[in-house]
Amino acid sequence: MDLPSWLPMWGFVLMMIAAGIVALWLIALFISIIFINIFKRRISNESSTLNLLLAQRYETMIDVIKIAEKNNITIPKEEKKSIYLLERINDFQKLAKNDRDSRVLSFIHASHNIISICEHSGLKGNEEFIDKLVEFNDVEETYRQKSALYNSDIIGYNYWVSVLSLKTLFRLFGLKTKDLIV
Repeated sequence: MDLPSWLPMWGFVLMMIAAGIVALWLIALFISIIFINIFKRRISNESSTLNLLLAQRYETMIDVIKIAEKNNITIPKEEKKSIYLLERINDFQKLAKNDRDSRVLSFIHASHNIISICEHSGLKGNEEFIDKLVEFNDVEETYRQKSALYNSDIIGYNYWVSVLSLKTLFRLFGLKTKDLIV
């Protein structure tokens, strides 16, 4: 291949290096966009599942409280208040991280306290309570599994959104890192 007379060899080498760098950057951009879209889709699906599971957790604990009250067991108002923190929230991921985490952790603490109160008050043998406890434990286990999947996808998404040479470009288009959930 003959070079034009106006282009010295070192200029040609620099152009090839620049073209190689641009090609690598475009490949990284293309791959990042693919992975970001994959993780966004997975996060969206898992988010819906988590919202449903949080609603089931709430409903199950309300049923446990009703069973306790039906059996003349007094549940402290503070514990009920912590349970009601999950009421009427359609999308927990839209809440601020601190608010969401506070609500979920308060709920978990209160639900374990309520179950403990019920068990120590003689409901261990109550069939209705046992059924609700099994249901609650199943929902809790499923929530733990789904939240672990959700968090792993958030970590993957955050990685691809934060690729060093592309981070600024993604920020310009409104792609930011997302928060993990408890």
